[in-house]
Amino acid sequence: MSPADSIDDLSSSRRQFLQLGSLAAGATVLAAAPATATVINTPFPRLSPKMGIIGTGGRGTELLKNFLGADTEVKALWRRAVHTQRNGNLYPTHGLGPVANYLGINRGDRFDYLVSMSTPARGLAAYRVADIPRNDPKWSENYIDGDMNTSLIKTANGLTVNLQHDVSNPHPYDRLNTIAGTRGVFKDYRPRLYLDGQPGEEEYTTLDSYAKKFQHPLWQREGEIAPDLDVYDAATWSAPAPLSRQSVGQGSAPIPFPDFTRGCWKERKGSPIGKA
Repeated sequence: MSPADSIDDLSSSRRQFLQLGSLAAGATVLAAAPATATVINTPFPRLSPKMGIIGTGGRGTELLKNFLGADTEVKALWRRAVHTQRNGNLYPTHGLGPVANYLGINRGDRFDYLVSMSTPARGLAAYRVADIPRNDPKWSENYIDGDMNTSLIKTANGLTVNLQHDVSNPHPYDRLNTIAGTRGVFKDYRPRLYLDGQPGEEEYTTLDSYAKKFQHPLWQREGEIAPDLDVYDAATWSAPAPLSRQSVGQGSAPIPFPDFTRGCWKERKGSPIGKA
């Protein structure tokens, strides 16, 4: 699948988003790299420690309906249950995984600390009032997870990540993913790019014209594949779940990120799959 096809596909997967985001990251910095370089094993120059990423922002109105509408569907049941048990980011990995790949987390940089805050819990209760009969057992549930949780993550190299979780408010499908740097900004969904000094007005453009130059060589050769990760990545991407709860519970206090690599993030480079 080409980037142009991905842009036109309303049901593009998170793998395609990773492809598009990596492509946009390369185009944004306009880094000159040797022919053998890949997105994974080539660090982009950090001209200024200013990069913000917005992670997952929910799945839209249908997910809200599924949360309360199903009595036997396993996914709806366990995901609704945690809203009665925890207040924080309940699902950080979906949005944070691609972000960690973009920033070289655990491979030259690491998440340093997190600050998190939640809005009041209103959405599920309001939907229950409007759509659930009074004799339904769901009326005994007490929802405590804030409708929108916002967690700010600082990396050791000075970058910032804005990670959001919102599955309790009705809205169209929106990933809210953003990569912002010194030379431009990439947004998804739909994928669009703006570069400083580009021809024309200050408007977003598609990624079509940058695909040939900045598409990851591995995806050019192999097509759509899952991103590389290891146990350190899995632990790091999952950590905002308990850390956000801790921060929210302490009045949005900064919470240190565990260094699962025990300092080896300074020496670790690109993963082998990126050099294949």
